[in-house]
Amino acid sequence: MTKRQCGTSGHDLAKAVFAGTFSFLALCTAGRASADSLDVTTATTAPVTTAAASGGSAGAITVESAGSIIVTDTQPAITINSSNAVTNGGTIGSSAATGATALLIDGTSPITASLTNNGVISITGTDGSGNYGIRLMNGPVSGTIGAGSTSSISVLGTGAYGVSIESAFAGDITLNSVSVAGASSTAVSLTASLTGNLRLTGSSSATASGDTGIALAGDISGSVVNAGAITVGLASTTTTNSSGTTVAAPGVGGVAGISISGNVGGGFVNDLFYTDSSGNVVANASATSSDTETIGTIIGYAGTPAVVIAPSASTPRNISLSAYGTAGTDDGYGFINRGTITSQGNNVGTAATAVGISGTTVDGTLYTTTLVGGLTNQSTGHITASTTAATAIAIDLGAGAIVPTIANAGAIQASDAAGTTALAAFGIRVGTGAELDSITNSGTILAKSAATGIAGYGILDESGLLTTITNSGTITAQALTSGAAARAIDLSAGTTAQTVTNSGTIAGDILFGSGGGSYISNSGSFSGTLAFGTGTDLLQLSGTTAFANPVTVASGGALAVGLSGSSSLQFSGTAPSLASLALADQSVLILNVSNTASALQVSGAASFTGQSMIKLNIEQPGSRTFTILTAGGGISTDHAASLLGSTSTPYLYTLQSFTVGANDIEVTLHQRTANEAGFVANVAPLYDNALISMAEGGAAFTAIGSLPDQASVLAAFRQIAPPSYGTALARIAEGLQSTGFGAIAARMHGLVSEAPEEIAEGNRLGIWAQQGVEFLHHRDAQDDPGFSSNAYHLNFGLDYRLGRDFIIGSAVNFSWTDVNSDGSIGTDGKPLKTNTQLFDLYASWAHGPFYLQAIGSVGHDNYRSRRTITIGSYSADQSARWSGYRVAGDLIAGARFRFGRFSIEPSDSLTYMRLHQNGYTESGTGVLDLVVDPQRITSMTNTGKLSVNYEWPMFGGALSLSGRGAYVSRLKRDVGALDASFAGGDSFALVSAPLGRSATQEGATIGYHFENFLIAVSSDRRQEAGFSDTSVSAMLRISF
Repeated sequence: MTKRQCGTSGHDLAKAVFAGTFSFLALCTAGRASADSLDVTTATTAPVTTAAASGGSAGAITVESAGSIIVTDTQPAITINSSNAVTNGGTIGSSAATGATALLIDGTSPITASLTNNGVISITGTDGSGNYGIRLMNGPVSGTIGAGSTSSISVLGTGAYGVSIESAFAGDITLNSVSVAGASSTAVSLTASLTGNLRLTGSSSATASGDTGIALAGDISGSVVNAGAITVGLASTTTTNSSGTTVAAPGVGGVAGISISGNVGGGFVNDLFYTDSSGNVVANASATSSDTETIGTIIGYAGTPAVVIAPSASTPRNISLSAYGTAGTDDGYGFINRGTITSQGNNVGTAATAVGISGTTVDGTLYTTTLVGGLTNQSTGHITASTTAATAIAIDLGAGAIVPTIANAGAIQASDAAGTTALAAFGIRVGTGAELDSITNSGTILAKSAATGIAGYGILDESGLLTTITNSGTITAQALTSGAAARAIDLSAGTTAQTVTNSGTIAGDILFGSGGGSYISNSGSFSGTLAFGTGTDLLQLSGTTAFANPVTVASGGALAVGLSGSSSLQFSGTAPSLASLALADQSVLILNVSNTASALQVSGAASFTGQSMIKLNIEQPGSRTFTILTAGGGISTDHAASLLGSTSTPYLYTLQSFTVGANDIEVTLHQRTANEAGFVANVAPLYDNALISMAEGGAAFTAIGSLPDQASVLAAFRQIAPPSYGTALARIAEGLQSTGFGAIAARMHGLVSEAPEEIAEGNRLGIWAQQGVEFLHHRDAQDDPGFSSNAYHLNFGLDYRLGRDFIIGSAVNFSWTDVNSDGSIGTDGKPLKTNTQLFDLYASWAHGPFYLQAIGSVGHDNYRSRRTITIGSYSADQSARWSGYRVAGDLIAGARFRFGRFSIEPSDSLTYMRLHQNGYTESGTGVLDLVVDPQRITSMTNTGKLSVNYEWPMFGGALSLSGRGAYVSRLKRDVGALDASFAGGDSFALVSAPLGRSATQEGATIGYHFENFLIAVSSDRRQEAGFSDTSVSAMLRISF
């Protein structure tokens, strides 16, 4: 088509003869009728048609970027009613409120139309209804409808349509960013057939009540691909009312994000793809960080389902979505999700379904929906539903849905944040009347809910037709409310054979139907209850599978068990009766043994070949003989002598003997004594009495009884021992007392060491303060648990000088200590905390170089133990609080000899402390809780010390540096017995290893004093075999 510029004919007429003038005009008119086009470069309100594009003749219409056609009435701004093209780079629209149409494609006369929208198409009237952005009618019509990436279509008013295809159209349609905002509106509607493909890009939305994003009722020969973002409804939020108060604004729900009720010959794809800087599509596997990712997104708010596929009730018929790609490939499915499909309940009590596929029943006839090839959620795909106190379903197959398989390599998730009975979450739900043969999962299927009752289902089949589930990914059902159930897979409605094959992870119960169920695990992980129905059932384990779960078999069911590879089987709780049992290779059968546990019953044959073996899980203490397995069909093995052995029992037991008979296997067990178990005599009573306390078994004993070696058994009983057992509290008390006495001694030493000429008559009253930190570390021993502690001390003192030789004073000491005991786990930080308050009286006498010092102290101690007992799979929090008191004294004699700026000071001290701890009762673990009696600990030490000091006159005062060394002899070192008992049991005594015989000590101080002011920093370290005590302190003294 060319443009004719007929405005130059006036010059020709000036030269022409009269007859020639008429001939020229006729020629010009004919040319415009066949080839003229219209360029709109400015704003106009006049409607135009392609049939009379320019001067009444048919032609193309182009709206340039600066141009616009915005009409004010119901007449379309542009009508395509001839085989010509319309290209929009500007704005096409209407300001009319009701019955407005921005662009009409009218096929009254058969046409081939081309529409390319690179600009804006809009209806801006807000108060009316029945408006259209693009409307195609009176067809059939052929051609193309395309859209650029920056284009948009927006329509206001109720009952509106962004795009409405109402007549058959042959050609591809691409739409970008179509939005409607009035109630009961539809962004894109197709009610007639489309011979071609439909592609959606950009950001499309339908945000009012009753809106639909994409409604496809007509048949489509090609594919439907969403490569944009489709949002339907509004999420709940808050707003401000007329009085300025913030109030909740509930979410607004629509009909569907995408609704398909017709046939789709090329399948449906919610896409994800990459493009390079030139806009070329890049294969996902080849994409780099420089490429742009486009994710197809469909979001339904306030309970709007994201995707609904079902026949229309008004024109019912069977529909199908054929495969997008070749069968057997990743694209050989009728429904493909590579992007994100989400439905949110938003409002409390509003249910949500992300993908709903079903048939439609009209007048008793069920019209079906078939997904040829099935549904796939690929590795980049996410299908999610979330609610609050309402049912959430990620994928829901209703009656009449025919889906051969669901293949998931991405994420399928449903969650209910809060709920009550029956408000469950479903990852995949297959309803009664739906047909789904199999599910293959290599991704994640998750259902979690706060509902009571049955909270969540990873996969629920109510149809009874789902027969095969293959999992190499993760299937999880999670109950967020204590006591609620969670079912990973529920096939209980089935009446034919069903198989679950697992090489991944399944968390939650698995239920089979009445036609016979098979659970086959090849190195898979499973946590939950495995419930078989009636029929012939199979539990087959191979690879590295470690199965230790409850198993139930319905009355009439017959369960065969087979193990191979290095798999292991332990029935948690009561073991079911088996039809047959076969172990091969290095597989292991773990049998529970107790006074109440029956032998494993096998009605048929039991065989053990290869290097298979039996291990025992002891559930009650004691030595006795048990029959552990009975097989009515006989027992066969090619290695009877090694079927059980030293590794068959946990550490606390030895296998004295066993026999493999024709139909029975019998074992005799010996429980190790404390000495045989490796306990030293001081700790043996704890072992003996703990086993008595756990005589009835239970979780605690099962955990201890299953420990495999001596180290883990000793570690378990270390956790059970009272938190006050050992020398830890005595050493901490000694350290605090030493720090307090040291602070006072340093204060008195500073006073009595002053030369007579330095003592000012007015400086009789002195106050001082000292703060410090102390770090203790003790090496672990079986009868003296190791520990490390961090303490903070704060001292305040007041003293008075009586003449030149005598001083009296008092002090208070506050201390806080965190203790990390070896082998203990703190529930909220350190397992043991102490705090102490001391009150001290002190006096000092000095004459010449010689001095005597005496200190008396009383104090109050508080103790808090909060620890988590963790033994194997057993875990419980245990706590206790108690208090105590102490009295202590220190007597020091020494002398200070001056040699100019040097001084040497030998001294000797005798220190006494008596620590009393009140009794206490532990709580939290039941059978492992101890009642601990009061305990008294007395210690006495003698310390010989030598100090060397040097002073530098400086700024009218003196800077001093001192170093010291000491040898500590312990005169009384026994901690004494700690009497305790388990609840309801006899008392027993635990004796700790004594305190060390001797220790060495070294330290240094740097300080500065000036007239009546002194500041000093000190560090001391005391150490003995396996123990160290390091302290750092700072002192401030002021005299008046």
